[in-house]
Amino acid sequence: MTSGVLPPYPSDTNDFIRGVIVQKEEGVLEAPQNIIQTTAGARAIYYQYRQEHLPRIQLYSEIEGLIAGNPPYNPLDLDQHRLSHLSNFNNLDARALYEKAALAYWNLLNEAQYLAKFELAIPTPEATDYAEILARHFNDVVRDWPSFNVVFNTLAGQLVRFGISPILWPDERDWRWRTIELSRFFVEDQAQSDIEQVTRIFVESIFTVQYLYEVYSTFEHLLDKGKIEENKWDYTVCPWNLIELSKLLIYKANTTAKTDYNDLIIDMMDLQRRVQNRDLSLNAIFSDDLRIVTMLSKEYDGKISHYMFERIFDSGNFLYFVDRQYRSMQEGLIIFTASPGEFTIHSNRGLGHKIFAGCQAMMQLDCSIVDMARMSATPLLKAPSTGTKDFEPIRFYPGVATNIGAAEFQENTMGANISQLIGASRYILQKVQFNTANSGDDPANPDADQGSLSAPQARMKAYKEFSVLKNNIAHFYTLFDIVIKNMVIKMLNSKPSYPGYEFAKEWKDRCLNEGVPPEIFSIKDESFYGLPSHMRVRASRVVGDGSVAGKILGLETIAPFMGGFGAKAHLHFNRQIIEAALGPDQVQSYMSDAQDPDETSGGASLAGVENAIMQNGQSPVFSLDNEQKAHFVTHLALGNNVIRQIKQQQLDTIEADKQFTVLIPHMEAHFQALVQSPFNQNFVAQMKEPWKELTQYATLNKKNAQNEMEANIRKQQEQQAQTQQVLNDEQLKNLKTQGDIKRADLKVQSQIQRAGEANQTRADVMREKNQLDAGNTRLKVQLDAQAKTLKQQQTANASEPLPNLRQDLENISGGLGEPPTTPTV
Repeated sequence: MTSGVLPPYPSDTNDFIRGVIVQKEEGVLEAPQNIIQTTAGARAIYYQYRQEHLPRIQLYSEIEGLIAGNPPYNPLDLDQHRLSHLSNFNNLDARALYEKAALAYWNLLNEAQYLAKFELAIPTPEATDYAEILARHFNDVVRDWPSFNVVFNTLAGQLVRFGISPILWPDERDWRWRTIELSRFFVEDQAQSDIEQVTRIFVESIFTVQYLYEVYSTFEHLLDKGKIEENKWDYTVCPWNLIELSKLLIYKANTTAKTDYNDLIIDMMDLQRRVQNRDLSLNAIFSDDLRIVTMLSKEYDGKISHYMFERIFDSGNFLYFVDRQYRSMQEGLIIFTASPGEFTIHSNRGLGHKIFAGCQAMMQLDCSIVDMARMSATPLLKAPSTGTKDFEPIRFYPGVATNIGAAEFQENTMGANISQLIGASRYILQKVQFNTANSGDDPANPDADQGSLSAPQARMKAYKEFSVLKNNIAHFYTLFDIVIKNMVIKMLNSKPSYPGYEFAKEWKDRCLNEGVPPEIFSIKDESFYGLPSHMRVRASRVVGDGSVAGKILGLETIAPFMGGFGAKAHLHFNRQIIEAALGPDQVQSYMSDAQDPDETSGGASLAGVENAIMQNGQSPVFSLDNEQKAHFVTHLALGNNVIRQIKQQQLDTIEADKQFTVLIPHMEAHFQALVQSPFNQNFVAQMKEPWKELTQYATLNKKNAQNEMEANIRKQQEQQAQTQQVLNDEQLKNLKTQGDIKRADLKVQSQIQRAGEANQTRADVMREKNQLDAGNTRLKVQLDAQAKTLKQQQTANASEPLPNLRQDLENISGGLGEPPTTPTV
């Protein structure tokens, strides 16, 4: 099937619905190129899915009627039982609850400053500015698409009513999507909420014969290429089968009644819409609308093929076929669901399911209240018991006296129980409101402080109820992020021949005109998800998640902490307060036109501080986090100012060179940082010539400064030589006298030093003499004491021979010699 030609029936099988997997040999299987290969097979699956969906459509039609204003009782049944006089009205409570719940989602669109938030992973400080420009112009271009408000609001409205709301990209090249009516969207029973698990869906789309003929005219020239067989068409040449399309146009366009009467109302939702819109005439059969079925089918390799065929007319071929049009189902289809916790698509329940029974009961009670009030105001008359059988009616005229004859007024007690009915109606209304608030369907503050709750209790209760809504909105955003991403991908890949190209071109042109580099839109380096690897995009989040009450509640919560925030935070807080109170359109009327305050972001203000530092000859610190463009331009202004001062002789070349010496290397660092980023090519091209002129002038000024400094040095040397020559004899004499005085002073100092040294020597000699005298005195005392002791011993021991005392003393003292007559010093 690589030629793109589908066979009329699958080969090697009698199954006309699906192509079969064939076993070529043991353990070797071969899958068909396309699972669905015939219109008969596609139509059989379509009718089966649609048949399974009819009971759900019946319920959808009843919910739609309740919200649209259908009365609680069937008027035909009341007439049949002669009860047409009874009240039978819809008080539109369900409509009010629906619009209030849908407001949260509509606020996501109406209160969002930008639809998308871009993030750029590029090595330049201007990345944040570029991302803001992309978001701003993407928002403007998408809102310029006339259908955007309609498709988004119908998406949100259907999601609130029924809990399911699918959207579809009919053309993979076009970024514009359509909301699908749930009654015309068919998916198998027990289909998973996970979109990647969905294998096949059908959508009934409305095409006009005018549009189909325009398609035929656009590709008509392809009919001349090659021989075209009757039942074959090469879909790779053109996705529209022009032969099949021509047959359909001849069959339908030439018929006055494009739609058969039996096919005019195909389900209960169609009937409900026609009843509530008073479209019950047969004029619809003369419309030029044709109902075409679109099928997205997942192949065995996971790719999605796109088929189209007419519901009834069939000559054996598809009107439209693109083999593997999408890489995944979410590229062509997104199914929004109300609840984040349901496994299957059809298990989701919208607000209509939740309030249907309660609102029906309230309407019946309200109708009974009106009937009771009307009956209780009716006068009751009692005729006399003796009266005749003839009955004479009595007519009452307001403000006119009425003669009731012999009749008597009776007490009317038919309204005695009206208070109980009113109480029951209020009770049910409170239950409905309570359930919608706790299930997250009510975006407002449902329970204000009315005396039953204190203010803190009411605030806490409102916060808890709002948290449920916040969870539902977060679930909505996870799906809407994919929608925004798909739109951006398709815009980036759009070409002049693609539908919707004019919008994509307008977006790119506006961004380029504001300085966004063309490399931002490059898709050469594509990520796995289809976006450029340097780009991230998601739906921008609205403060309060669509609830004005939740938004104000959140702002009031952080208000006490504003004292510790910076100037940017204060400005943003004031902006959000004004948006919550008056709407985003009124922000500019109350906010200053000045830009956000530039704190320490490395912008022109910081560059001005660096200029002041460099004027003093000091070098500031360079950082890659600086806003390189702002710094370079500010420093360039300083260089131009220095040149101007030199030319006006307000600054000499030497002082100017001190500033250039630190300015030029600092600017060189900024310039190299700019050159290294491919997103600054336009700016670098503009600044290259002024930067070159500044560096050349700085180089010339440095040479002039060096010449001037050399001249100053030579002048100082000449002045020193002249000073040496003018020294006279008196100056020399004074110098000699000063030398003599110095020499005399040195001599006196030497004499004083020598006298001091002599005195010190004499003091040392006297100290040694005194020490020797003291030693001799002690020795004499010791000898006298020993002699006395010996004498006493001799006296006591006279019988003993006298010892040789002299020898003992000599042994003790080491030899005494002859005793002197006087001590020797």
